[in-house]
Amino acid sequence: MGATLLSKALGLIRNTLLAAHYGTTETANAFSAALRIPLSFFDILFSAAILGCFIPVYNSIKSDNSDKNSSPEQTEFASVFFCSVSLISGIASIIGMIFASPIIKTVAAGLLPETSALAASLLRILFPMVAFAAGAYTLVGVLQSRGSFIAPALISSISNGGVIIYFIFIDRGGDGIYGLAFAYMISWLLQLITLAVPLLKSGFKLKFKVDFKNPNLKKALKMAPPILIGSWLVPAGTLLGTYFSSMTETSGAVSVFDYANNIYFIAAGILTYSVCNYLFPKLSRISDTDINDFNESVQNGIRGSLFVILPVSAALLVLSGEATAVLYMRGSFTPEAAQTTAGVLAVIVLGMPAFAIIEFFSRVFFAKKQPLPAAAAALAGTCVNALSTSIFIKSNLFSGSVNAVGAGNALGQLAAATVLIVFAVIKLKGLFTLNFVVQIIKCALCSVVSFVVMYLLHSLIRANPYQSSVVMNIAVAVYIFAAGAAVFLFGAKLTRLKLK
Repeated sequence: MGATLLSKALGLIRNTLLAAHYGTTETANAFSAALRIPLSFFDILFSAAILGCFIPVYNSIKSDNSDKNSSPEQTEFASVFFCSVSLISGIASIIGMIFASPIIKTVAAGLLPETSALAASLLRILFPMVAFAAGAYTLVGVLQSRGSFIAPALISSISNGGVIIYFIFIDRGGDGIYGLAFAYMISWLLQLITLAVPLLKSGFKLKFKVDFKNPNLKKALKMAPPILIGSWLVPAGTLLGTYFSSMTETSGAVSVFDYANNIYFIAAGILTYSVCNYLFPKLSRISDTDINDFNESVQNGIRGSLFVILPVSAALLVLSGEATAVLYMRGSFTPEAAQTTAGVLAVIVLGMPAFAIIEFFSRVFFAKKQPLPAAAAALAGTCVNALSTSIFIKSNLFSGSVNAVGAGNALGQLAAATVLIVFAVIKLKGLFTLNFVVQIIKCALCSVVSFVVMYLLHSLIRANPYQSSVVMNIAVAVYIFAAGAAVFLFGAKLTRLKLK
């Protein structure tokens, strides 16, 4: 969690510098659209498929006595998987570079012609990130399966640090956006190299071998289709956000949605991904052997995630203005842009608890080698997102505002979480005990009371975050969040809320 927190903190600094240098200009719109495409493309075709297929199969192969060592069969599988994924993702990157212009015109159809042309040029530079990320994620799977979690959690620090260095010492705005695209692409290559070093030092040696007849690779590929679909919710939501944002009447809507979405995923991801990544290899190992230990691990993971996610989402809902102003409001990022971004953030945050449930239960079903529930949830969530956003944009409620995109995104996540909970009740026997459900309800009630207290305090202060200094906004946020946290913890003690 500490390593993940560092990575997310550097990600915030990177986004802050991007906002300060480019604001919500057409250049920022072009870069946001171009960057989202390879990242979302990777998430849709490779991300969950790599970890969701690789880790369960790798951990199902008999290993040596120590978790730190790999058997020859595991090493063979890892080598074949790495080379196969690298080959496929490399070809996909080349295709993406060739068809950059039509891809941009499809994904961000509402961009101005000049902005669309710039975005296509940037996309050609950024698309190799897909191949670098595919290789890096495979190595993440190997390291996590061997009990190493620090290096995988730190890789984002490497890429974020590289981009930050570019901003500080090289970027001067304007045409520097091309250099920024190269900085992102090179930083993702550094991620791959950073993961390879600890593996080599541990004696793990990958063989460069492509063998689609490998039995373990066949097993992983057989699991891939439903796992691929099960991973679509977040990247599809991001692409839908980019598409619908370009259609709204809000100035700089594509970059506004991107800035708000970045804060959301950083806040939601710190604990959620830490818990999920730590427990997933263990759940894969015990899914078919110890049902009691499996259920207890799942319960502890969900309780631990919601114990932090619920009060943090309540705080972010109240303090979206202060958070956006502190992080972004400087340089080219105007108070008007900060207010618009905060409005989107406040709406997206409503889906944060659902995000934690989706990520955790998806991995639970992947560990059980039952990817269909995650696939059904992702399809349901994506459809709800697309349908509700298209309705919201045309409705009087949002009047063409980019807030409609945030609302659709949140509803999509709530729908997906609901589907996964229903599947979990049906398929995971003995998980939803009375005590477990009561603890979740207690956590939710404590968070609601905490939100009410923070909202009332915020109303009494009546500070305008878009006209206040950074120091004032931080002071207000710290005061209100501390009060909310104290109320939540007091409620947890009063109701005897337990994490285990």
